[in-house]
Amino acid sequence: MERTFQLSRRQLNVSGLSGFLLGSSARSWSEFATAAKQRSAAPWRPEEGLRLAGSTQPTISLDPALSRDLPTNFLLRQIFRGLLRFDERLAAIPELAETMAVSEDGLRYDFALRETITFHDGRPIDALDVLESLSRALRPDTAGGFADGLAGVTYLRDIVGASDVLAGASTMLSGVEVHDERHLTISLNQPSATFPMKLASVPSSVSTDFRSRPAQTGRSNPTGAAHFAAIASPPTRNFS
Repeated sequence: MERTFQLSRRQLNVSGLSGFLLGSSARSWSEFATAAKQRSAAPWRPEEGLRLAGSTQPTISLDPALSRDLPTNFLLRQIFRGLLRFDERLAAIPELAETMAVSEDGLRYDFALRETITFHDGRPIDALDVLESLSRALRPDTAGGFADGLAGVTYLRDIVGASDVLAGASTMLSGVEVHDERHLTISLNQPSATFPMKLASVPSSVSTDFRSRPAQTGRSNPTGAAHFAAIASPPTRNFS
């Protein structure tokens, strides 16, 4: 049985799992199957937007820092953007960044952000948002105090200062230097040919301004910058 996601322009709704996401409901599997069958039989209406078939496995969080499976990554790519993205040939190219320049020794990546990029709520995205998002993706408290629950351990460990953030010795990456609102430099411990691909991956996404919002906000109703936005779900469909 497939799980159905309904996506409309600038909105993302999740349907079909009700309490099964967190096991918080007493509904039986047969009740769930009956409800899903009735929903799939209903005629599609244009106002429902795009309907996508997702995994039968629960999506517990829409936080890119916690995403470790392909079905969830597929959804998050509709909500979030990063400095880079993959093109049709799976090469890493600028997305939120307008330009990227790499030093001859491969240790410094200089980025200039696009001038008109904003989050779904309309707030402009700046270089501090990049620093905070990448740092947060490595902070153990993002995963309830357990660094092993962070996808950033795999994708962002090349950055100078990543080990300090993972160990709880620092809250911000020392290897991400913000020059002004649109310009920043990322420094690596050693050259890495795969680093651009890692920056184009979901855990490196730039997300909600966690400097001013509670951490839980980004987990249940995340704010990104891609084509679709997630909206708050009813309590029985909560992702947090």
